[in-house]
Amino acid sequence: MTNQQRPSNFVTNPPTVANQMRMALVLFVVAFVMFLAGNEQHYLWDRDEPRYATATREMLETGNWIIPHFNGGVRLDKPVLIYWLISMPVMIFGESEFSFRFIAALCGALRVPLMFLFAIRMGAGRQGALLAAAISGFSLMMMLISKATTIDSALVLTIIVAMWFYWERIAYGFQWWKHIGFWVAMALAVMLKGPPGPLVAGTAALSLRIWLRIASQSKDTGFADESTGQAIGRSLVGILVFLIWTLPWVYVTYRAMPDFISEQVQRHVFHRTTRSMDGHAGPFYYYFVALLPCLLPFAAAAICGLAWAARMRASIAVKFLWCWFVPTFIVFAFVKTKLPHYLAPLLPAIGLMASLWWEERDVARDKVWRWVGAGFTVLAGVGVMVGMHLFYFRMLDPTNHDISRGPLLAAALLLAGPMVLGSLFWLLRRDRTALAVWTVGWFCAVIFGLYVAFPPLNKLRPSRQLGDWIRKNSLPSATVMMVEYEEPSLVYYSGRQIVDLGKNDRAQAFKALNDPLNPAVLVTTADRWQKFQDEYKDLEKGTISPKIRVGRTLNGVFQFEKGQWMDLRIICNWPKPEDSGQDTKPQQ
Repeated sequence: MTNQQRPSNFVTNPPTVANQMRMALVLFVVAFVMFLAGNEQHYLWDRDEPRYATATREMLETGNWIIPHFNGGVRLDKPVLIYWLISMPVMIFGESEFSFRFIAALCGALRVPLMFLFAIRMGAGRQGALLAAAISGFSLMMMLISKATTIDSALVLTIIVAMWFYWERIAYGFQWWKHIGFWVAMALAVMLKGPPGPLVAGTAALSLRIWLRIASQSKDTGFADESTGQAIGRSLVGILVFLIWTLPWVYVTYRAMPDFISEQVQRHVFHRTTRSMDGHAGPFYYYFVALLPCLLPFAAAAICGLAWAARMRASIAVKFLWCWFVPTFIVFAFVKTKLPHYLAPLLPAIGLMASLWWEERDVARDKVWRWVGAGFTVLAGVGVMVGMHLFYFRMLDPTNHDISRGPLLAAALLLAGPMVLGSLFWLLRRDRTALAVWTVGWFCAVIFGLYVAFPPLNKLRPSRQLGDWIRKNSLPSATVMMVEYEEPSLVYYSGRQIVDLGKNDRAQAFKALNDPLNPAVLVTTADRWQKFQDEYKDLEKGTISPKIRVGRTLNGVFQFEKGQWMDLRIICNWPKPEDSGQDTKPQQ
Protein backbone atom coordinates (compact mmCIF):
# COMPACT_ATOMS: atom_id res chain seq x y z
CA MET A 1 0.00 0.00 0.00
CA THR A 2 1.43 3.40 -0.94
CA ASN A 3 1.50 6.42 1.36
CA GLN A 4 -1.08 8.15 -0.83
CA GLN A 5 -3.54 5.37 -0.14
CA ARG A 6 -3.14 5.45 3.61
CA PRO A 7 -5.25 7.71 5.78
CA SER A 8 -3.10 9.95 7.95
CA ASN A 9 -3.70 7.72 10.97
CA PHE A 10 -2.46 4.53 9.32
CA VAL A 11 -0.91 2.23 11.91
CA THR A 12 2.56 1.27 10.77
CA ASN A 13 2.85 -1.54 13.32
CA PRO A 14 -0.50 -3.33 13.36
CA PRO A 15 -1.14 -6.28 15.70
CA THR A 16 0.70 -9.44 14.76
CA VAL A 17 -1.18 -12.04 12.76
CA ALA A 18 -1.32 -14.36 15.78
CA ASN A 19 -2.80 -11.63 17.97
CA GLN A 20 -5.28 -10.72 15.26
CA MET A 21 -6.45 -14.31 14.96
CA ARG A 22 -6.80 -14.74 18.72
CA MET A 23 -8.86 -11.56 19.00
CA ALA A 24 -10.94 -12.56 15.98
CA LEU A 25 -11.73 -15.91 17.63
CA VAL A 26 -12.73 -14.21 20.88
CA LEU A 27 -14.99 -11.80 18.98
CA PHE A 28 -16.62 -14.68 17.12
CA VAL A 29 -17.41 -16.55 20.34
CA VAL A 30 -18.78 -13.46 22.10
CA ALA A 31 -20.89 -12.52 19.08
CA PHE A 32 -22.23 -16.04 18.54
CA VAL A 33 -23.28 -16.30 22.19
CA MET A 34 -24.99 -12.89 22.05
CA PHE A 35 -26.79 -13.60 18.79
CA LEU A 36 -28.01 -17.03 19.93
CA ALA A 37 -28.98 -15.97 23.45
CA GLY A 38 -32.70 -15.86 24.14
CA ASN A 39 -33.80 -16.71 20.62
CA GLU A 40 -36.01 -19.50 21.91
CA GLN A 41 -37.63 -17.20 24.49
CA HIS A 42 -39.93 -15.33 22.13
CA TYR A 43 -42.19 -16.38 19.28
CA LEU A 44 -41.54 -15.56 15.63
CA TRP A 45 -42.38 -11.95 14.86
CA ASP A 46 -44.75 -11.06 12.09
CA ARG A 47 -44.50 -10.66 9.33
CA ASP A 48 -41.18 -11.71 7.85
CA GLU A 49 -39.93 -14.32 10.33
CA PRO A 50 -42.86 -16.77 10.00
CA ARG A 51 -42.80 -16.40 6.21
CA TYR A 52 -39.19 -17.57 6.05
CA ALA A 53 -39.81 -20.28 8.64
CA THR A 54 -42.95 -21.62 6.94
CA ALA A 55 -41.34 -21.56 3.50
CA THR A 56 -38.38 -23.52 4.88
CA ARG A 57 -40.71 -26.04 6.52
CA GLU A 58 -42.67 -26.50 3.29
CA MET A 59 -39.43 -26.97 1.38
CA LEU A 60 -38.40 -29.74 3.79
CA GLU A 61 -41.85 -31.34 3.73
CA THR A 62 -42.35 -31.29 -0.05
CA GLY A 63 -38.76 -31.86 -1.13
CA ASN A 64 -39.07 -28.97 -3.58
CA TRP A 65 -35.63 -27.36 -3.24
CA ILE A 66 -36.01 -25.04 -6.23
CA ILE A 67 -39.16 -22.91 -5.84
CA PRO A 68 -40.00 -21.58 -2.34
CA HIS A 69 -43.62 -21.86 -1.21
CA PHE A 70 -45.59 -20.24 1.58
CA ASN A 71 -49.06 -21.31 2.70
CA GLY A 72 -49.37 -23.58 -0.31
CA GLY A 73 -48.57 -20.87 -2.86
CA VAL A 74 -45.35 -19.84 -4.55
CA ARG A 75 -43.30 -17.33 -2.55
CA LEU A 76 -41.88 -14.97 -5.15
CA ASP A 77 -40.21 -12.58 -2.72
CA LYS A 78 -36.76 -14.18 -2.42
CA PRO A 79 -34.57 -16.72 -4.26
CA VAL A 80 -33.87 -20.09 -2.79
CA LEU A 81 -30.45 -19.79 -1.14
CA ILE A 82 -31.67 -18.38 2.18
CA TYR A 83 -34.09 -21.30 2.59
CA TRP A 84 -31.30 -23.80 1.91
CA LEU A 85 -29.23 -22.16 4.64
CA ILE A 86 -32.07 -22.00 7.19
CA SER A 87 -33.02 -25.63 6.52
CA MET A 88 -29.65 -26.99 7.71
CA PRO A 89 -29.98 -26.17 11.44
CA VAL A 90 -33.67 -27.12 11.26
CA MET A 91 -32.70 -30.59 10.04
CA ILE A 92 -30.10 -30.87 12.82
CA PHE A 93 -31.97 -29.38 15.79
CA GLY A 94 -35.60 -29.75 14.71
CA GLU A 95 -38.20 -27.04 14.27
CA SER A 96 -37.96 -24.23 16.81
CA GLU A 97 -37.44 -20.51 17.00
CA PHE A 98 -33.83 -21.27 17.96
CA SER A 99 -33.25 -23.35 14.82
CA PHE A 100 -34.85 -20.90 12.43
CA ARG A 101 -32.76 -18.02 13.82
CA PHE A 102 -29.51 -19.98 13.88
CA ILE A 103 -28.23 -18.98 10.43
CA ALA A 104 -28.80 -15.28 11.10
CA ALA A 105 -26.82 -15.64 14.33
CA LEU A 106 -24.01 -17.53 12.62
CA CYS A 107 -23.71 -14.98 9.80
CA GLY A 108 -23.73 -12.18 12.37
CA ALA A 109 -21.04 -13.91 14.42
CA LEU A 110 -18.85 -14.28 11.32
CA ARG A 111 -19.41 -10.62 10.48
CA VAL A 112 -17.90 -9.33 13.74
CA PRO A 113 -14.34 -10.79 13.48
CA LEU A 114 -14.38 -10.16 9.75
CA MET A 115 -14.93 -6.44 10.35
CA PHE A 116 -12.18 -6.42 12.98
CA LEU A 117 -9.71 -7.88 10.47
CA PHE A 118 -11.05 -5.67 7.66
CA ALA A 119 -10.37 -2.54 9.72
CA ILE A 120 -6.80 -3.64 10.39
CA ARG A 121 -6.27 -4.31 6.69
CA MET A 122 -7.46 -0.76 6.03
CA GLY A 123 -4.93 0.70 8.45
CA ALA A 124 -6.70 0.83 11.80
CA GLY A 125 -5.09 -0.13 15.09
CA ARG A 126 -6.43 -2.71 17.49
CA GLN A 127 -8.71 -0.30 19.35
CA GLY A 128 -10.07 1.18 16.15
CA ALA A 129 -10.67 -2.28 14.72
CA LEU A 130 -12.62 -3.24 17.85
CA LEU A 131 -14.75 -0.14 17.36
CA ALA A 132 -15.48 -1.19 13.76
CA ALA A 133 -16.47 -4.65 15.01
CA ALA A 134 -18.76 -3.14 17.67
CA ILE A 135 -20.56 -0.77 15.30
CA SER A 136 -20.84 -3.32 12.49
CA GLY A 137 -21.78 -6.18 14.77
CA PHE A 138 -23.65 -4.99 17.82
CA SER A 139 -25.34 -1.68 17.00
CA LEU A 140 -29.12 -1.75 17.21
CA MET A 141 -29.92 -2.64 13.59
CA MET A 142 -27.09 -5.15 13.30
CA MET A 143 -28.16 -6.86 16.52
CA LEU A 144 -31.74 -7.11 15.28
CA ILE A 145 -30.90 -8.67 11.92
CA SER A 146 -28.56 -11.15 13.65
CA LYS A 147 -31.40 -12.43 15.84
CA ALA A 148 -34.16 -12.68 13.22
CA THR A 149 -35.19 -15.32 10.70
CA THR A 150 -34.68 -13.06 7.70
CA ILE A 151 -32.29 -12.66 4.82
CA ASP A 152 -30.49 -9.55 6.05
CA SER A 153 -27.72 -11.05 8.20
CA ALA A 154 -26.58 -13.39 5.42
CA LEU A 155 -26.85 -10.65 2.80
CA VAL A 156 -24.74 -8.20 4.82
CA LEU A 157 -22.08 -10.87 5.27
CA THR A 158 -21.80 -11.46 1.50
CA ILE A 159 -21.54 -7.70 0.88
CA ILE A 160 -18.77 -7.30 3.46
CA VAL A 161 -16.88 -10.21 1.88
CA ALA A 162 -17.25 -8.64 -1.57
CA MET A 163 -16.04 -5.26 -0.32
CA TRP A 164 -13.10 -6.89 1.49
CA PHE A 165 -11.93 -8.55 -1.74
CA TYR A 166 -12.31 -5.29 -3.61
CA TRP A 167 -10.29 -3.39 -1.02
CA GLU A 168 -7.56 -6.01 -1.14
CA ARG A 169 -7.44 -5.47 -4.88
CA ILE A 170 -7.21 -1.67 -4.49
CA ALA A 171 -4.70 -1.56 -1.67
CA TYR A 172 -2.44 -4.54 -2.28
CA GLY A 173 -2.63 -5.19 -6.01
CA PHE A 174 -4.43 -7.57 -8.33
CA GLN A 175 -4.51 -11.28 -7.63
CA TRP A 176 -6.89 -13.73 -9.18
CA TRP A 177 -8.16 -15.09 -5.86
CA LYS A 178 -9.29 -11.59 -4.87
CA HIS A 179 -10.95 -10.98 -8.22
CA ILE A 180 -12.77 -14.32 -8.25
CA GLY A 181 -13.73 -13.97 -4.57
CA PHE A 182 -15.40 -10.63 -5.29
CA TRP A 183 -17.51 -12.07 -8.10
CA VAL A 184 -18.44 -15.20 -6.11
CA ALA A 185 -19.68 -12.97 -3.28
CA MET A 186 -21.71 -10.97 -5.83
CA ALA A 187 -23.23 -14.21 -7.13
CA LEU A 188 -24.20 -15.33 -3.63
CA ALA A 189 -25.82 -11.94 -3.02
CA VAL A 190 -27.95 -12.46 -6.14
CA MET A 191 -28.95 -15.94 -5.00
CA LEU A 192 -29.97 -14.46 -1.64
CA LYS A 193 -31.97 -11.45 -2.79
CA GLY A 194 -32.12 -11.44 -6.56
CA PRO A 195 -31.10 -8.36 -8.61
CA PRO A 196 -30.93 -5.97 -5.62
CA GLY A 197 -28.44 -8.26 -3.89
CA PRO A 198 -25.21 -6.97 -5.47
CA LEU A 199 -26.43 -3.35 -5.58
CA VAL A 200 -24.17 -2.11 -2.77
CA ALA A 201 -20.91 -3.73 -3.87
CA GLY A 202 -21.58 -3.18 -7.56
CA THR A 203 -22.34 0.53 -7.29
CA ALA A 204 -19.44 0.99 -4.85
CA ALA A 205 -16.94 -0.60 -7.24
CA LEU A 206 -18.18 1.38 -10.23
CA SER A 207 -18.36 4.67 -8.32
CA LEU A 208 -14.85 4.26 -6.93
CA ARG A 209 -13.34 3.56 -10.35
CA ILE A 210 -14.96 6.72 -11.69
CA TRP A 211 -13.93 8.85 -8.69
CA LEU A 212 -10.30 7.64 -8.81
CA ARG A 213 -10.11 8.38 -12.50
CA ILE A 214 -11.51 11.89 -12.02
CA ALA A 215 -9.08 12.52 -9.14
CA SER A 216 -6.18 11.03 -11.14
CA GLN A 217 -5.47 8.59 -8.30
CA SER A 218 -5.73 5.31 -10.16
CA LYS A 219 -1.94 5.19 -10.37
CA ASP A 220 -1.76 4.94 -6.57
CA THR A 221 -3.91 1.82 -6.40
CA GLY A 222 -3.85 -1.77 -7.50
CA PHE A 223 -5.24 -0.59 -10.85
CA ALA A 224 -1.96 1.21 -11.68
CA ASP A 225 -0.48 -1.55 -13.84
CA GLU A 226 -3.76 -2.54 -15.47
CA SER A 227 -4.09 -1.80 -19.17
CA THR A 228 -7.43 -1.36 -20.88
CA GLY A 229 -7.17 -4.82 -22.40
CA GLN A 230 -6.38 -6.38 -19.04
CA ALA A 231 -9.30 -4.58 -17.42
CA ILE A 232 -11.70 -5.87 -20.06
CA GLY A 233 -10.31 -9.40 -19.87
CA ARG A 234 -10.46 -9.53 -16.08
CA SER A 235 -14.00 -8.18 -16.11
CA LEU A 236 -15.05 -10.86 -18.59
CA VAL A 237 -13.51 -13.56 -16.38
CA GLY A 238 -15.36 -12.11 -13.37
CA ILE A 239 -18.65 -12.12 -15.23
CA LEU A 240 -18.00 -15.71 -16.30
CA VAL A 241 -17.40 -16.73 -12.67
CA PHE A 242 -20.60 -14.92 -11.69
CA LEU A 243 -22.55 -16.79 -14.37
CA ILE A 244 -21.04 -20.16 -13.43
CA TRP A 245 -22.40 -19.68 -9.92
CA THR A 246 -25.80 -18.24 -10.83
CA LEU A 247 -26.84 -19.78 -14.17
CA PRO A 248 -27.46 -23.33 -12.86
CA TRP A 249 -29.90 -21.91 -10.31
CA VAL A 250 -31.48 -19.64 -12.95
CA TYR A 251 -31.84 -22.55 -15.36
CA VAL A 252 -33.46 -25.04 -12.98
CA THR A 253 -35.69 -22.29 -11.57
CA TYR A 254 -36.80 -21.28 -15.06
CA ARG A 255 -37.54 -24.89 -15.94
CA ALA A 256 -39.59 -25.32 -12.77
CA MET A 257 -41.40 -21.97 -13.02
CA PRO A 258 -40.71 -19.70 -16.00
CA ASP A 259 -42.28 -16.64 -14.35
CA PHE A 260 -40.19 -16.75 -11.17
CA ILE A 261 -37.14 -14.83 -12.47
CA SER A 262 -39.21 -12.19 -14.27
CA GLU A 263 -41.29 -11.70 -11.13
CA GLN A 264 -38.08 -11.18 -9.16
CA VAL A 265 -37.02 -8.38 -11.49
CA GLN A 266 -40.46 -6.85 -11.75
CA ARG A 267 -41.36 -7.02 -8.06
CA HIS A 268 -38.03 -6.30 -6.37
CA VAL A 269 -36.65 -3.79 -8.84
CA PHE A 270 -39.41 -1.91 -10.60
CA HIS A 271 -42.27 -2.20 -8.12
CA ARG A 272 -40.24 -1.40 -5.03
CA THR A 273 -38.61 1.49 -6.84
CA THR A 274 -41.74 3.07 -8.26
CA ARG A 275 -44.38 2.35 -5.63
CA SER A 276 -44.79 1.73 -1.93
CA MET A 277 -45.29 -1.97 -1.28
CA ASP A 278 -47.13 -3.39 1.75
CA GLY A 279 -47.63 0.10 3.15
CA HIS A 280 -43.88 0.70 3.63
CA ALA A 281 -43.74 4.25 2.37
CA GLY A 282 -41.62 7.18 3.50
CA PRO A 283 -40.30 10.57 2.38
CA PHE A 284 -36.93 10.95 0.67
CA TYR A 285 -35.33 11.94 4.02
CA TYR A 286 -36.56 8.74 5.71
CA TYR A 287 -33.10 7.20 5.97
CA PHE A 288 -31.50 10.43 7.17
CA VAL A 289 -33.80 10.18 10.19
CA ALA A 290 -33.37 6.41 10.62
CA LEU A 291 -29.58 6.28 10.31
CA LEU A 292 -28.43 7.38 13.77
CA PRO A 293 -30.98 5.29 15.74
CA CYS A 294 -29.75 2.24 13.81
CA LEU A 295 -26.22 2.94 15.14
CA LEU A 296 -27.11 3.13 18.82
CA PRO A 297 -25.53 2.82 21.34
CA PHE A 298 -22.41 3.70 19.29
CA ALA A 299 -23.94 6.64 17.41
CA ALA A 300 -21.59 9.20 18.99
CA ALA A 301 -18.49 7.39 17.69
CA ALA A 302 -20.17 6.94 14.31
CA ILE A 303 -20.89 10.68 14.07
CA CYS A 304 -17.24 11.51 14.76
CA GLY A 305 -16.17 8.93 12.20
CA LEU A 306 -18.46 10.43 9.55
CA ALA A 307 -17.22 13.95 10.30
CA TRP A 308 -13.59 12.79 10.08
CA ALA A 309 -14.25 10.98 6.79
CA ALA A 310 -15.78 14.15 5.34
CA ARG A 311 -12.47 15.94 6.03
CA MET A 312 -10.34 13.08 4.68
CA ARG A 313 -11.92 12.68 1.24
CA ALA A 314 -8.53 12.84 -0.46
CA SER A 315 -7.60 9.47 1.06
CA ILE A 316 -8.25 6.51 -1.21
CA ALA A 317 -9.35 4.46 1.80
CA VAL A 318 -11.96 7.08 2.67
CA LYS A 319 -13.06 7.37 -0.96
CA PHE A 320 -13.62 3.61 -0.90
CA LEU A 321 -15.84 3.90 2.20
CA TRP A 322 -17.85 6.82 0.85
CA CYS A 323 -18.45 4.88 -2.37
CA TRP A 324 -19.66 1.98 -0.24
CA PHE A 325 -22.12 4.21 1.59
CA VAL A 326 -23.29 7.16 -0.52
CA PRO A 327 -24.46 5.78 -3.93
CA THR A 328 -26.71 3.11 -2.43
CA PHE A 329 -27.95 5.52 0.26
CA ILE A 330 -29.06 7.92 -2.49
CA VAL A 331 -30.77 5.11 -4.37
CA PHE A 332 -32.61 4.05 -1.21
CA ALA A 333 -33.67 7.65 -0.55
CA PHE A 334 -35.57 7.80 -3.83
CA VAL A 335 -36.93 4.25 -3.85
CA LYS A 336 -40.60 4.39 -2.85
CA THR A 337 -40.60 1.30 -0.59
CA LYS A 338 -38.67 2.04 2.60
CA LEU A 339 -37.76 -0.05 5.63
CA PRO A 340 -35.07 0.74 8.22
CA HIS A 341 -33.23 -2.57 7.81
CA TYR A 342 -32.42 -1.65 4.20
CA LEU A 343 -29.62 0.42 5.76
CA ALA A 344 -27.90 -2.63 7.27
CA PRO A 345 -25.48 -3.29 4.35
CA LEU A 346 -24.24 0.32 4.58
CA LEU A 347 -23.53 0.48 8.31
CA PRO A 348 -20.21 -1.46 8.13
CA ALA A 349 -18.81 1.39 6.01
CA ILE A 350 -19.52 3.79 8.88
CA GLY A 351 -17.93 1.36 11.32
CA LEU A 352 -14.75 1.39 9.23
CA MET A 353 -14.78 5.20 9.06
CA ALA A 354 -14.96 5.29 12.85
CA SER A 355 -12.11 2.78 13.12
CA LEU A 356 -9.83 4.94 10.97
CA TRP A 357 -10.82 8.08 12.88
CA TRP A 358 -10.00 6.50 16.23
CA GLU A 359 -6.21 6.83 16.07
CA GLU A 360 -6.12 10.53 15.20
CA ARG A 361 -8.92 11.86 17.39
CA ASP A 362 -8.55 15.64 17.47
CA VAL A 363 -9.88 17.58 20.46
CA ALA A 364 -10.49 20.81 18.59
CA ARG A 365 -12.02 19.35 15.46
CA ASP A 366 -14.04 16.69 17.28
CA LYS A 367 -15.45 18.95 19.98
CA VAL A 368 -18.68 19.95 18.24
CA TRP A 369 -19.31 16.46 16.91
CA ARG A 370 -18.65 14.94 20.33
CA TRP A 371 -21.36 17.16 21.79
CA VAL A 372 -23.71 16.30 18.95
CA GLY A 373 -23.13 12.57 19.45
CA ALA A 374 -23.36 12.71 23.23
CA GLY A 375 -26.49 14.85 23.06
CA PHE A 376 -28.18 12.46 20.65
CA THR A 377 -27.25 9.45 22.79
CA VAL A 378 -28.59 11.08 25.95
CA LEU A 379 -31.83 12.01 24.18
CA ALA A 380 -32.10 8.46 22.89
CA GLY A 381 -31.62 7.12 26.43
CA VAL A 382 -34.33 9.41 27.79
CA GLY A 383 -36.51 8.42 24.86
CA VAL A 384 -36.11 4.75 25.76
CA MET A 385 -37.39 5.38 29.29
CA VAL A 386 -40.27 7.57 28.13
CA GLY A 387 -41.09 5.19 25.30
CA MET A 388 -41.26 2.18 27.60
CA HIS A 389 -43.61 4.05 29.95
CA LEU A 390 -45.87 5.01 27.04
CA PHE A 391 -45.74 1.47 25.68
CA TYR A 392 -46.79 0.01 29.01
CA PHE A 393 -49.45 2.51 30.09
CA ARG A 394 -50.95 3.51 26.75
CA MET A 395 -50.38 0.69 24.29
CA LEU A 396 -50.44 -2.26 26.65
CA ASP A 397 -53.04 -0.66 28.95
CA PRO A 398 -52.43 -2.36 32.34
CA THR A 399 -56.18 -2.71 32.94
CA ASN A 400 -56.29 -5.38 30.21
CA HIS A 401 -53.52 -7.67 31.41
CA ASP A 402 -51.43 -8.76 34.38
CA ILE A 403 -48.02 -8.04 32.84
CA SER A 404 -45.73 -6.51 35.45
CA ARG A 405 -44.15 -3.25 34.44
CA GLY A 406 -41.10 -3.79 36.66
CA PRO A 407 -39.06 -5.99 34.28
CA LEU A 408 -39.92 -3.82 31.27
CA LEU A 409 -38.84 -0.63 33.02
CA ALA A 410 -35.74 -2.37 34.39
CA ALA A 411 -34.74 -3.36 30.84
CA ALA A 412 -35.24 0.25 29.72
CA LEU A 413 -33.14 1.49 32.65
CA LEU A 414 -30.37 -1.02 31.88
CA LEU A 415 -30.19 0.48 28.40
CA ALA A 416 -30.84 4.16 29.10
CA GLY A 417 -28.57 4.44 32.16
CA PRO A 418 -25.35 3.34 30.40
CA MET A 419 -26.23 5.47 27.37
CA VAL A 420 -26.36 8.58 29.57
CA LEU A 421 -23.33 7.61 31.69
CA GLY A 422 -21.28 6.67 28.62
CA SER A 423 -22.09 10.04 27.06
CA LEU A 424 -20.64 11.79 30.10
CA PHE A 425 -17.38 9.86 29.75
CA TRP A 426 -17.44 10.63 26.03
CA LEU A 427 -17.54 14.39 26.69
CA LEU A 428 -14.70 13.98 29.18
CA ARG A 429 -12.68 12.28 26.39
CA ARG A 430 -12.52 9.02 28.31
CA ASP A 431 -13.39 7.27 25.08
CA ARG A 432 -12.49 3.70 25.96
CA THR A 433 -14.49 3.94 29.16
CA ALA A 434 -17.46 5.37 27.28
CA LEU A 435 -17.41 2.58 24.70
CA ALA A 436 -17.03 -0.04 27.43
CA VAL A 437 -20.03 1.39 29.32
CA TRP A 438 -22.17 1.51 26.18
CA THR A 439 -21.20 -2.03 25.16
CA VAL A 440 -21.64 -3.69 28.56
CA GLY A 441 -24.88 -1.81 29.21
CA TRP A 442 -26.24 -2.79 25.81
CA PHE A 443 -25.34 -6.45 26.29
CA CYS A 444 -26.90 -6.51 29.77
CA ALA A 445 -30.08 -4.84 28.51
CA VAL A 446 -30.42 -7.30 25.62
CA ILE A 447 -29.88 -10.38 27.81
CA PHE A 448 -32.20 -9.13 30.56
CA GLY A 449 -34.85 -8.17 28.05
CA LEU A 450 -34.76 -11.50 26.22
CA TYR A 451 -34.80 -13.69 29.31
CA VAL A 452 -36.80 -11.64 31.83
CA ALA A 453 -38.68 -8.63 30.46
CA PHE A 454 -40.08 -9.78 27.13
CA PRO A 455 -41.11 -13.47 27.58
CA PRO A 456 -44.24 -12.48 29.60
CA LEU A 457 -45.43 -10.57 26.52
CA ASN A 458 -45.77 -13.87 24.65
CA LYS A 459 -49.14 -14.51 26.29
CA LEU A 460 -50.44 -11.32 24.68
CA ARG A 461 -49.42 -12.57 21.24
CA PRO A 462 -52.24 -14.76 19.93
CA SER A 463 -50.82 -16.75 17.00
CA ARG A 464 -49.13 -19.44 19.10
CA GLN A 465 -52.28 -19.97 21.19
CA LEU A 466 -54.53 -20.04 18.13
CA GLY A 467 -52.18 -22.35 16.28
CA ASP A 468 -51.89 -24.76 19.21
CA TRP A 469 -55.70 -25.01 19.46
CA ILE A 470 -56.03 -25.72 15.74
CA ARG A 471 -53.32 -28.39 15.87
CA LYS A 472 -54.89 -30.09 18.89
CA ASN A 473 -58.59 -29.89 18.07
CA SER A 474 -58.99 -30.11 14.29
CA LEU A 475 -58.20 -32.76 11.75
CA PRO A 476 -55.39 -32.16 9.25
CA SER A 477 -58.06 -32.18 6.52
CA ALA A 478 -60.02 -29.30 8.09
CA THR A 479 -60.49 -26.13 6.07
CA VAL A 480 -58.88 -23.33 8.06
CA MET A 481 -59.83 -19.74 7.24
CA MET A 482 -58.84 -16.32 8.62
CA VAL A 483 -60.45 -12.89 8.39
CA GLU A 484 -59.05 -9.64 9.86
CA TYR A 485 -56.25 -11.52 11.57
CA GLU A 486 -54.17 -12.36 8.51
CA GLU A 487 -50.81 -12.96 10.13
CA PRO A 488 -48.18 -15.32 8.68
CA SER A 489 -47.38 -16.44 12.22
CA LEU A 490 -50.82 -18.10 12.37
CA VAL A 491 -49.89 -20.14 9.29
CA TYR A 492 -46.64 -21.21 10.91
CA TYR A 493 -47.95 -22.07 14.37
CA SER A 494 -51.06 -23.86 13.09
CA GLY A 495 -49.00 -25.93 10.68
CA ARG A 496 -51.85 -25.66 8.14
CA GLN A 497 -52.60 -23.98 4.88
CA ILE A 498 -54.98 -21.16 5.74
CA VAL A 499 -57.45 -19.51 3.38
CA ASP A 500 -57.28 -15.72 3.70
CA LEU A 501 -60.85 -14.76 2.90
CA GLY A 502 -60.65 -11.01 3.06
CA LYS A 503 -62.90 -8.89 5.22
CA ASN A 504 -66.15 -9.27 3.28
CA ASP A 505 -66.15 -12.82 1.97
CA ARG A 506 -68.79 -14.09 4.39
CA ALA A 507 -70.42 -16.38 1.82
CA GLN A 508 -67.36 -18.60 1.51
CA ALA A 509 -66.92 -18.70 5.28
CA PHE A 510 -70.47 -19.83 5.95
CA LYS A 511 -70.47 -22.23 3.04
CA ALA A 512 -67.50 -24.01 4.57
CA LEU A 513 -68.86 -23.87 8.12
CA ASN A 514 -72.31 -25.09 7.07
CA ASP A 515 -70.91 -28.16 5.33
CA PRO A 516 -71.72 -30.99 7.77
CA LEU A 517 -69.41 -33.45 6.04
CA ASN A 518 -66.20 -31.46 6.29
CA PRO A 519 -64.63 -29.87 9.37
CA ALA A 520 -63.88 -26.16 9.07
CA VAL A 521 -62.29 -23.51 11.27
CA LEU A 522 -62.55 -19.73 11.04
CA VAL A 523 -60.20 -17.39 12.92
CA THR A 524 -61.55 -13.86 13.13
CA THR A 525 -62.18 -10.96 15.48
CA ALA A 526 -65.16 -10.88 17.83
CA ASP A 527 -66.60 -7.87 16.00
CA ARG A 528 -66.24 -9.46 12.59
CA TRP A 529 -67.84 -12.70 13.80
CA GLN A 530 -70.83 -10.76 15.07
CA LYS A 531 -71.13 -8.92 11.76
CA PHE A 532 -70.84 -12.18 9.84
CA GLN A 533 -73.76 -13.65 11.79
CA ASP A 534 -75.92 -10.57 11.42
CA GLU A 535 -75.21 -10.22 7.69
CA TYR A 536 -75.87 -13.89 7.07
CA LYS A 537 -79.22 -13.76 8.83
CA ASP A 538 -80.30 -10.50 7.23
CA LEU A 539 -79.09 -10.94 3.68
CA GLU A 540 -79.21 -14.69 3.15
CA LYS A 541 -82.32 -15.25 5.24
CA GLY A 542 -80.63 -18.33 6.53
CA THR A 543 -80.22 -19.97 9.85
CA ILE A 544 -76.91 -20.79 11.40
CA SER A 545 -76.32 -24.46 12.06
CA PRO A 546 -76.21 -25.25 15.79
CA LYS A 547 -72.98 -27.12 15.16
CA ILE A 548 -71.26 -23.83 14.35
CA ARG A 549 -69.83 -22.58 17.60
CA VAL A 550 -67.04 -20.62 19.21
CA GLY A 551 -64.32 -23.17 19.92
CA ARG A 552 -61.86 -20.79 21.55
CA THR A 553 -62.07 -17.24 22.86
CA LEU A 554 -59.02 -14.99 23.21
CA ASN A 555 -59.82 -11.62 24.74
CA GLY A 556 -57.33 -8.84 25.36
CA VAL A 557 -54.55 -9.97 23.06
CA PHE A 558 -52.24 -7.45 21.46
CA GLN A 559 -51.33 -7.27 17.79
CA PHE A 560 -47.86 -5.75 18.02
CA GLU A 561 -47.59 -5.33 14.25
CA LYS A 562 -50.55 -2.92 14.24
CA GLY A 563 -50.28 -1.69 17.81
CA GLN A 564 -53.86 -2.56 18.74
CA TRP A 565 -55.83 -4.72 21.13
CA MET A 566 -57.99 -7.50 19.73
CA ASP A 567 -60.62 -9.98 20.86
CA LEU A 568 -60.33 -13.09 18.72
CA ARG A 569 -62.56 -16.08 18.12
CA ILE A 570 -61.99 -19.54 16.69
CA ILE A 571 -65.19 -20.72 15.06
CA CYS A 572 -65.60 -24.43 14.29
CA ASN A 573 -68.40 -26.60 12.90
CA TRP A 574 -68.35 -29.68 15.11
CA PRO A 575 -70.33 -30.09 18.33
CA LYS A 576 -68.98 -29.70 21.81
CA PRO A 577 -67.59 -32.91 23.33
CA GLU A 578 -70.36 -33.03 25.96
CA ASP A 579 -73.01 -32.74 23.24
CA SER A 580 -71.61 -35.46 21.01
CA GLY A 581 -70.10 -37.79 23.54
CA GLN A 582 -66.95 -37.73 21.42
CA ASP A 583 -63.43 -36.52 21.71
CA THR A 584 -62.77 -32.83 21.06
CA LYS A 585 -61.51 -33.67 17.59
CA PRO A 586 -64.10 -33.98 14.77
CA GLN A 587 -64.69 -37.48 13.53
CA GLN A 588 -64.19 -38.49 9.93
